[in-house]
Parts: sequence; C-alpha cells; structure tokens
Amino acid sequence: MKRLPIVSAFLVCDSVSRDASTGKTILFGIFTIIFARQVPTTHPSLFLYASLTEMSGEYELWVDVVHVPSNTRIARFPSVEQGALKVTANNPLDYVEVVFDIRGLTFKEFGEHEFRLFIDGRPMAFRRIWVRSIEDAPSELRGVLS
Repeated sequence: MKRLPIVSAFLVCDSVSRDASTGKTILFGIFTIIFARQVPTTHPSLFLYASLTEMSGEYELWVDVVHVPSNTRIARFPSVEQGALKVTANNPLDYVEVVFDIRGLTFKEFGEHEFRLFIDGRPMAFRRIWVRSIEDAPSELRGVLS
C-alpha cells in the first residue's frame, strides 16, 4: 500500500530560487494578503511552495484555488486539461520540494481564498490568503501600493 505523504510546508510567496552553491531553496516574500483597487483583479505572478515527506512511489498533485465564503473553485493548477503534476519519490525519508508557478490568477471577489493541495485526490494541505481593498491597507503601505 502506498504511503500517505506528510506536508511539512505549504506557502504562498513572490518567488522561489535555488542557491547554486548550497542547493538550498530560498523563498522570497511570503504573504497572506493581496491588496487590490477593485475586483476582479489579476495577480501577475505568485508561487506555491510545498515540502513533502513520507513518500514512496508516484503521486499526482494539484492545487485548487477556492473562494471560501462561496466554496467556489476559481482555478486549478495545473489545469484540468493539463492533468495532475506527477511526482516520484524513492525514499520515504527524503523531502520532496514542489513549486507551482502561478501566472495571471484572477480573483473575482474580495475576501478569503484558499489554495488547497491535493495529493492522489486527497486534500492534504491548505493555505489561506485574503484579497482586500487597497483602502483597507495600513496607511504606511498605501503609498507603496498605489
């Protein structure tokens, strides 16, 4: 029987890089709030980072983006047409890092949203973010955001 993976990290950030000399993964700009002038709004680029362990064999991964108050899926990555991302792990003690590069994600409403990580059809982790009006931003950020 295939092992059920453990998700040790699932984060939303501005970008992900790998240090060439150390092999370390570097996450830049971890966030939970997107400020927008109006909705719908399209976020140009964000990354989802997942660190998984206790895996042995091949797994299928995808992320649903859900508007929480209405429980409506607004996107899936990779798309349904592209199919799930296939990840293979040989040693359950290893950590497998997966990065989803998400471009042009449109949020139709303000409020709470979730990125839901599915592994082999099971919801394994989620990360909440909030899309808020720029008017709700702290005053010290308004100048930077406008």
